[in-house]
Amino acid sequence: MATRMVSVAGIELECAEAGAGAPLLMLHGAGGFDPRHPVNALLARQRRLICPSHPGFGKSALPDWLDSVDDIAHVYLELMDQLGLRTVDLIGCSVGGWIAAEMATKAPERFTKIVFVGPVGVKTGSPDRLDVPDIFALPAEELNQRLFHDPNKMVPDPASLR
Repeated sequence: MATRMVSVAGIELECAEAGAGAPLLMLHGAGGFDPRHPVNALLARQRRLICPSHPGFGKSALPDWLDSVDDIAHVYLELMDQLGLRTVDLIGCSVGGWIAAEMATKAPERFTKIVFVGPVGVKTGSPDRLDVPDIFALPAEELNQRLFHDPNKMVPDPASLR
C-alpha cells in the first residue's frame, strides 16, 4: 500500500491507499494499522481502499486540542472532503467502529454501507445497561467471558513467559 501524509485541520495524518474502484474507507482498531495485513490486498482487488492512521497512531500527529472520538469523526469527514469522497462504504474495526458510528451520526448521507467489526466504546442506552459494553470499564473476568468461547484457555501461564 502506498502511504502519504495528508494535512487535515492542522493535523498531519498518515494515509495508506491501494486499489481502484468505488472508495472504501477503513478505520483501524486500537492496535494500529498494518498495511501488510492480508485483508487489505483482498479489499483492494476491487475497491479503492483508504486507510488513515488515527491521530496519535503510526506517523499521524496528535494535537493538544483533539481529545475525543467526536473530534476524530469530524477530522475524518474533513479528510473525505479533501480526498474528494462524496460518499464511501465504511468499515470500522474496534475503536475505528466507534469513530465510524460517530461519523454516521453527523453525516449519514455520506455512507452507502457501514460495517462494524467488534466496535468498542459505543455508548447507547442508560449508563448501567449499555447496548455495546465498554470493554475498557469491564473487570477482566467479565471481559474474558465476553471475548472468548472458552475463557479458561486464555488464562496466561506465567511459567511459559521466559
